[in-house]
Amino acid sequence: MNKEIVEYIEDSFIDYKGDERKFIVAAVSTPLKDVTISNGSSEIVKSLSIGFSICNNEDQFNSEIGLKIAINKATHANNPLKAYVSCAGMISTSVVNALLEQEVKYFKNNPDSH
Repeated sequence: MNKEIVEYIEDSFIDYKGDERKFIVAAVSTPLKDVTISNGSSEIVKSLSIGFSICNNEDQFNSEIGLKIAINKATHANNPLKAYVSCAGMISTSVVNALLEQEVKYFKNNPDSH
């Protein structure tokens, strides 16, 4: 496949005040062309980026807007939550969903991480 694929999870967590807040974590898998690892030994063929959108207490949750924000954060050039692979099959839907579930679990236990 030569197109960007987005998977996401919508969930909620309890903040430090005891309030429930909704969030979306999105993973964006993007095929790459003509990119090489810095030492030039392997060709990178795909990237996977993860982004979070956390609803402000004062805002009403909107899934559509939250997903757009999470995707924008995932695809931002300075995103530290990005992985690259030289074999496209390493980033399958099941792997992406497992990573998303792991990120959700970690975030719910450590909301100050974002």
